[in-house]
Amino acid sequence: MKADLLIAGGTVIDGTGTPPRAADVAVTGDRIAVVDPLPAGVEAATVLDATDRVVTPGFIDVHLHTDTAALAPDTETNSGLPSLRQGVTSEICGNCGFSPFPVSDTVADTLGDVLTAAMGEGARFFADVPAYRAALEERPLGPNYAPLAGHGALRMTAVGFDDRVATTDEIAEMCDALDAALAEGCFGMSTGLIYPPSMFAPTEEIVALAHVLARHGRLYTTHMRDEANRVDEAIDEALEIGRESGVPVQISHHKVVGRPNWGHSTATLERIDSARAGGLDVALDVYPYTASSTGLLALFPRWLLDGGLASVSRLTENETRDAVRAESRTAGPGARSALVDAPDTVVISAAAHHPDLEGHSLTEIAGDNGDPLDTACDLLVEDPGVQVIVHQMNEEDVTRILAHPLAVVGSDGGLGGGKPHPRRAGAFTRVLGRYVRDREALDLVEAVRKMTGAPAERFGLADRGVIATGRRADLVVFDPDTVRDGATYDDPLAPRAECPTSSSTAAS
Repeated sequence: MKADLLIAGGTVIDGTGTPPRAADVAVTGDRIAVVDPLPAGVEAATVLDATDRVVTPGFIDVHLHTDTAALAPDTETNSGLPSLRQGVTSEICGNCGFSPFPVSDTVADTLGDVLTAAMGEGARFFADVPAYRAALEERPLGPNYAPLAGHGALRMTAVGFDDRVATTDEIAEMCDALDAALAEGCFGMSTGLIYPPSMFAPTEEIVALAHVLARHGRLYTTHMRDEANRVDEAIDEALEIGRESGVPVQISHHKVVGRPNWGHSTATLERIDSARAGGLDVALDVYPYTASSTGLLALFPRWLLDGGLASVSRLTENETRDAVRAESRTAGPGARSALVDAPDTVVISAAAHHPDLEGHSLTEIAGDNGDPLDTACDLLVEDPGVQVIVHQMNEEDVTRILAHPLAVVGSDGGLGGGKPHPRRAGAFTRVLGRYVRDREALDLVEAVRKMTGAPAERFGLADRGVIATGRRADLVVFDPDTVRDGATYDDPLAPRAECPTSSSTAAS
C-alpha cells in the first residue's frame, strides 16, 4: 500500500481504554488508513520510527480560553504551539461563560473590555458563529477548535451588566440566540457563575437555557458559583439544572479551595457519584495543579461588579475598600477571603502597567508597611484586567479528582501575557509524567482515555479521540519513560526541550 505517513514500530494506546498493542499506523490525507502490523515494503512519503514510543490519539483539551488566539498578532502562544508541543490537537473553548459570540453591536464596547480581561489583548467579538468561523478561516490554525457559547455573552447582549433577574422577554432572547448558535455548530453552553454578568443569573435562568441545550443534545459546562466553603451548594445547583432540564452537566475544573477545605474532595466526588448513580448525566474535568488562575477582580465581592468593569473605579473610595475588607473577612476559606487572610498565596501573573510586579505576591508587593488589599485595589483601579495565580489547593485533592473515573483533563489555559499559569503549556505532559509515571495515581491507558476518547465522546467530537481506521489522523507519539512538563511558574511557556523525539501531528 501507499501512504502519506507511516508511524512504524510503536505501541498503540487507542483512547478507548483497551490494552496497548503493537501496531503500525498508516495515514492517507487527514485520515487513518490502517492500524495494524504492516509488512515491509509499505511505501510512505514520511516514515516515523516509533520504536519504544507510545502512539495515541491527539489529546483533547476540554477547557481553554483561546477562542480568539488565532486572531491575535502572531506569536508562538497564539499559534497554538503551547498546546501542540504537549500533544493537544483539539481545544474546547468558550468556557466559563466567555465566548466572542453571539454579541450585538450595542454591547460591543463593554464586551471588548470583558473579553480582554478574560482572553487577553486582541480579543474580538462576533454577531454569530458563522462570522466567527469566517474570521478563523482567514488565519492558519494550530489545534482544532470546538467552541461553546458563553452564557456571559448571551446575558450581556440581552440584559447587560446589571445585577437583576432577567425578564421573560430577555430570557426568550437569550434562548433564541443560544438556539441559533447551537444550530450553527456550537458544542454546548458554558457558565462562569463567579464572573459578571453570569453571576447575576438565578438558577431558573440557567435552567431555561439548559432546556435549549437538551433539545439539541448538547452539553452544559459550568464554572460553579463556589469552589471553596460552599462547594457542596454549588454542586447541588449544577445537578439541579441537569435534573430540571435533562441536559448533560460538566463541572469545570473541579477543585476544593482553601486550607480548611482540603480533603473535602472525597465528599464532593461522592456527591457527584450519587447523582450519576441516580441517572443524572454528570461528569467533570480537572487540571493537574494546586494553583488556580483568574482575574484579580474575581476575588472581590459581587456587589462591586454590578454594572460592569466601570464600577471598579469605586475602589478609590476608602468606604468601598473598608466594605470589601469587611466582607472578605467573613467570606470563609477560599479565594475571595485570600485578600485578607492569605495574600501571600495571591501572585500577580499579568499586570500590563506594572510588569515588574509579575511573579510577586500581594504580600510581597505591599511590603512591611503596606496593606495587601489596598495594593490589590490600587492595581485594579489602574487596570481591571490584572491576572493572578492563587496557591490554595491540596495535592491529594488534585490527585483524587484526576484519578476519578468521571474526570477528563482540561488545562484552563489562555493567551496569558506576563507570567501566566504553566498549565497552558504543561497540563497534559504533567499528567503523563508526574501523575502516571512518578506518582502512579493512574495508569497510562486510563490517562490517555481521559485525554482522548472520553472527552471526544463527552463533547461530541465524533471522528476524533480514538485511533481507528477512518478516524481523523490527530496523533501523538511520545516516550512514556521521559515525557514530562517543562513549563514552570518561573518559565510558564517553556517547551519540553528534553524530549525532542516526541511529536504530534494534527489534521485540520
